Amino acid sequence: MIKMPSGAITNVQLNELARRMRVPYFKGVFMRNTLPTSGAHRNESGIVNLDDATGPDTHWVAYSKRNNYVVYFDSFGNLRSP
Repeated sequence: MIKMPSGAITNVQLNELARRMRVPYFKGVFMRNTLPTSGAHRNESGIVNLDDATGPDTHWVAYSKRNNYVVYFDSFGNLRSP
């Protein structure tokens, strides 16, 4: 069983959790304005903070891409991806 940290979660904790959970094709944890613009892979997964790198962090979302099929996860519910 993987114990989730209490309080605000950091990018370091998210990277470690993804590693321990063996998330397939995990590319990394990014702020929305630091997402790599090149090097997209056919299969990848990642975690993105909706704030930019100069902000205090707002909300984490995740995505999983397999070929041309992409799943976007937002814990707030069925929200449209930015």
